[in-house]
Amino acid sequence: MRSELAVRAEELERSNSALRELDEAKTQHYKKISHELKAPLAAQKTLLNASLIELDAVAPDATLARIRRAIERGDEMLALVGDLMVLAKMRALSGRQALEWVDPIASVRPLLDDEELRAREKGLSSRFEMSEKLPRIRSEPRALAMIAGNLMSNAIKYTPSGGEVRFTLKSENDHLVLEVADSGIGIASEDLNRIGQEFFRTRQARDSGATGTGLGLTIVKSLVEGMEGDLHIESTLNEGTTVTVRLPLSPSVALN
Repeated sequence: MRSELAVRAEELERSNSALRELDEAKTQHYKKISHELKAPLAAQKTLLNASLIELDAVAPDATLARIRRAIERGDEMLALVGDLMVLAKMRALSGRQALEWVDPIASVRPLLDDEELRAREKGLSSRFEMSEKLPRIRSEPRALAMIAGNLMSNAIKYTPSGGEVRFTLKSENDHLVLEVADSGIGIASEDLNRIGQEFFRTRQARDSGATGTGLGLTIVKSLVEGMEGDLHIESTLNEGTTVTVRLPLSPSVALN
């Protein structure tokens, strides 16, 4: 007679197999929906922009405002579709990504220039602190930029005018440490353990009026876990949030 331990092991394997199949089905569902929605949404945006140009001089202001709002909602949907496609691709390639030695500074510097401009346009002060030399990291080529981009986008989006955002990139104890801090709306303590769940947005985020898909931190979390790193969030309501990402480095990697 087989031992109870062997029976339990088989039951666990069947459960794990069912969960993997369910996750794969969800990934394929995301991919299908995303591809089917992207083309008509892009076409709709093109038509609305053309209508706005044609009607600009003759239509009532209220009509033009409704068209602009429709364009904004279309942009929100396109952002959601884009995030779904990224998430589906990441899951489909999980464990099979082509890894390269990536220069962290070269990877994030271009997007930081863009984020600094966005912060300035919103009336935020910004600080960007990076070590002059950092070890290269073994990673999917775009992963670090996607992590930094999503975190900076959230920091700017949820920090009111007059606030501050800060980006830090350094090496510490055989880890690459990326930190994004802001003086924004913050996250309630009861919501912290839900951050990173698909489509989850806090009440404060929804009430802020800022648009979002609820997938940005899901993508960040998946990328960090795929690089065997650690994601830590500290936040206080109405005071701000600090997100720290720690990614392991090879101890034998030479400096840039």
